Amino acid sequence: MKTICILTFGTSDLQFNKKELPEGYNIVNDKEIKKLEVTSNGLKITVNLEKNRSFEEWYLLHWCRDQSKIILDNINVFIDVIRFPLTIPLIEIFQSENRHIDKFILVYTDQTDDSKFKARDTLFVAEIFKKVLINRFNYREDDFIGYSIREKVTDYDYQFIKIGEDCKKLIPFSINEIGKVYLLPQGGIDQINTTLTLQLLKCYGFKVEIWQKKENDQPKQIRFAELYLRDLTFDHILTLVSKGDYAGGRLLLKTIDSVNYLNLDSLLKFGDLKINARFEDINSIGRRSFEKELVPEPVKEAKNEVFWCNDDIKRLFDGDESDNKKYLYKVSEYFEIASFFNKPESRNRFVMAFQVFVEAFLNYYLSIKTNCDIVSGTGSFEKDSDKIVALARKDAKVKEVLNSEFRVNYNGITILSMPVSLAMALTYSEHNEVIKLLCKTNGKYKECVCNLDDLRNNLAHRGKGISEDEFKKISALFNEISKYFTYRSSSSFDDLNDEIRRTIDGYRKKLK
Repeated sequence: MKTICILTFGTSDLQFNKKELPEGYNIVNDKEIKKLEVTSNGLKITVNLEKNRSFEEWYLLHWCRDQSKIILDNINVFIDVIRFPLTIPLIEIFQSENRHIDKFILVYTDQTDDSKFKARDTLFVAEIFKKVLINRFNYREDDFIGYSIREKVTDYDYQFIKIGEDCKKLIPFSINEIGKVYLLPQGGIDQINTTLTLQLLKCYGFKVEIWQKKENDQPKQIRFAELYLRDLTFDHILTLVSKGDYAGGRLLLKTIDSVNYLNLDSLLKFGDLKINARFEDINSIGRRSFEKELVPEPVKEAKNEVFWCNDDIKRLFDGDESDNKKYLYKVSEYFEIASFFNKPESRNRFVMAFQVFVEAFLNYYLSIKTNCDIVSGTGSFEKDSDKIVALARKDAKVKEVLNSEFRVNYNGITILSMPVSLAMALTYSEHNEVIKLLCKTNGKYKECVCNLDDLRNNLAHRGKGISEDEFKKISALFNEISKYFTYRSSSSFDDLNDEIRRTIDGYRKKLK
């Protein structure tokens, strides 16, 4: 992976330390201007300076553009005495830690107009810096790329757009090739440093590592940009989970480093399993999936197979068998999934989830009533469904319900179709109100409100989505069914998403 180092240059970057000047290099007073005088090959070279107001022994260039050009033209005379106190210490850190830099990008000003700022341009400072690095650290000429800011140097809006256009073209590697972008936006103009920082973060995200160097301190990495990106990522995760995309949220978390966010990663994994009805896999999420082994309440409820419904539903699944409660838990979970997607913007997913809920309800109910197994996956679905069909054929009440309440006259029952399942459920439940509502989702039922099976087939096999009017009908029917299930102030997915939000809020307050 390639490593890039980007540095911005200002008028304070190139300095001289009076105490470090050897014999023959003299700083003299000339009214308000200080002059560094040196004689080389019989020629007297003079560079105009001004005192660094913060550090008495240090001197800056007076009118940077012209004076740095003098130094560059006589680089052999000055290369051992010029100092870059804001930038070289960072290079020394990289050298000591064996951080290889593939490309340096030097950002400087070289204005085309005759503004008052032109005299402070830093194009020659950047060139001198390059020569110092080549001389001291054995870099090569082609390790460097220059980037000049040529106009409107103090215009935030202009620089944001211009640097944004140039950003990806500036670095000669694809995003996938780049492992790290070091940025030292220390020198130069605030408008350039700020917009460059923002555009690099937009282009390269967490690959950007920002450094700061104060004149009296060592360089240090600053994390505000990383924390800013982390907060944006958290916001995106919350948006995804609000739509039920827990898997997408988990993928986003990996761009930060999910190892440092164990609780959030486990909650997102749990949400993905829950919304995809992976009931058995939820058991893989235990105490060790959470810091301090504290399992959040939404996960506890699922592991304890807590269900939420009224007594009418419970009576349908009543019995001493442990499977009965397990079946009721799963039916209530399928209801929760459908309920989560019961909103206009999720209407296609709602239709699929509603249909799955109806079929699951019937299959679990008939498995209990017939002592057959068409739900566990451990037996033979075909054999057990054939047994149920045989029971239906022998049951005069089932045939009567089919003939009187469904549009098709069933003289013979050959397969466990949806109308047959509904007719059996109506018969066994003595026309329970919930079962009657489920019947209204079937197109063959005489009192059908919406043909849910057709809507699902249109979506799954013909690619035809659900219209707003169709959604209103099926949503209204689902809401009637909801009266038998909704016995809590919020859904289990609302509780889970609230837990995710609280977890993220806790992380926002920490550096890690």
